[in-house]
Amino acid sequence: MISEQGKYPVIFLSMKGISSSNFEDALDKIMDKIISVYEDYSYILDKLDERSRKRYDAILDGNINRAQLESSLLFLTKLLYKYYNQKVILLIDEYDSPILSAVEKGYYTEMKDFLRAFYGDALKTNEYLQMGVLTGIIRVTQAGIFSDLNNFKSFTVLEEKYSTSFGLVEEEVKAMLAYYEIGYEMPRLQSACSRS
Repeated sequence: MISEQGKYPVIFLSMKGISSSNFEDALDKIMDKIISVYEDYSYILDKLDERSRKRYDAILDGNINRAQLESSLLFLTKLLYKYYNQKVILLIDEYDSPILSAVEKGYYTEMKDFLRAFYGDALKTNEYLQMGVLTGIIRVTQAGIFSDLNNFKSFTVLEEKYSTSFGLVEEEVKAMLAYYEIGYEMPRLQSACSRS
């Protein structure tokens, strides 16, 4: 709903590129992603109590253990909730990228256990969360990491009612081509799309 736009603080985390030959390197990459997200919100540091500030600084320095990494998204939602006095929306793009790499490289069990805690802490019974949105190619129910979560709604481009919500529809492509004065390219695009 448009009335909801701009109402909530939003955390955006992309898990794209979490591909490593071993679990430890994958965790390091996830840590780098979390540090980057925390850097985006470093303006809240002045409003934190001493204990929260120390924990925040430790995350920024990458000086935390696995359990603290697992709860880092939950911690940030709590801090943003307190700062804005408003629940938080958590957007996780390509949530399944680490899983796909782990399956391919042979450390699926370790990654599954980590992600179950990492995502679970942030998404399950998080009183500071308005809503969480996950995007990926593996259905949430098939990922094997969300067995203890509920209230999922799954949306896919394969459902006809959403087919115009993902990508571009023909009218949008025509409008863009017209804008750039290359409308004559439409037959070539249609031909290319019909081949794929």
